This record gives sequence, structure tokens and C-alpha cells, in this order.
Amino acid sequence: MSESKPIFVTTDFSACAEYAIGYAAELAKRLAAAVVVGHVVDTAYLTYAALYGQQIVIDPDVAGVEEAAQQRLAATVERLQASGVKASSQFERGRPVTELSRMIDESGAVLVVTGTHGHTGFSRFLFGSTCDKLLRHSVAPVLAVKQPKENAVFSPDDFSIDRVVCTT
Repeated sequence: MSESKPIFVTTDFSACAEYAIGYAAELAKRLAAAVVVGHVVDTAYLTYAALYGQQIVIDPDVAGVEEAAQQRLAATVERLQASGVKASSQFERGRPVTELSRMIDESGAVLVVTGTHGHTGFSRFLFGSTCDKLLRHSVAPVLAVKQPKENAVFSPDDFSIDRVVCTT
């Protein structure tokens, strides 16, 4: 019997992403699928912040940022495994949508789960929407998960898919 294709879930370590990881884990349990958690350290972020004149304090220790991200990824995988989900992680540096799209394609994922922050206005203009771009460029179907309210923590009781939008 062949192993089923994984569910790929993206994370930027925000509360919104944690909520999406909960969704992916619940789906994986119900479908007996594995989960691949992907994160990309955005190497273009410094350029964009400077371009738009933002006064943002950014840790210049990129190696430290990468190490912290890898530790958080490992902790996420351990948490998923402790809950009974077969899980692994992928880490890259570069442009998030480009690298995530490549990782999704290479993983053979049957589904992508990603959180959406719902940014509008200037913050959406400045930072874009990774979720929106993945919806347009992913080779696999994308489930966009919005946290119902700020700081909400996912519970299996929250799991429902009430509305599916299919564009043509």
C-alpha cells in the first residue's frame, strides 16, 4: 500500500498560522495523512522595508533569525507528533511565495492549508498577501483559514468547512 500524499501547511509563527496548523492537523487525523509544515525566512523583507521608508527595527543577525525559525519549526513538528499526527518540516530562505510554491510542488501535497491575516490597505500593499498569491500559484488546492477572532486557539470542535469557493 502506498503512503498517502501529505497536507502542506504554511507558517509565519503568527497566531493566525497556529490556527491554520490546528486545521491541518485535524484534517490529517481524519484523512490519515501526514503534515508538512513549511516556513520561509523572507530575505527580501529588509529591502522592502527600506524601499517604503519604514522605521522598522529588524534583527541584523540573519543566522539568529534562521536558527530561531528552525527551532520553532521543530517545536511545531514535535507538538503535532505528540497529538498523533505524522509530521515533518521544510525550511528555506528567499521569497516566501516562490519558495513555498516550490516546496509544495516537491512535496506532492494533496492540499495546502494557510492562514490569512486579512490585512487591508497600506499593510496589504506593503507586505502583500502570501495566502492570496498561493491561491493563485499553488499546484495543489489551497484551504485559506481565518482565525475567527484575535488570539483564538484552535480546538477540534472548531473544525468545519461551511463554504467552498471555486473560481473558474
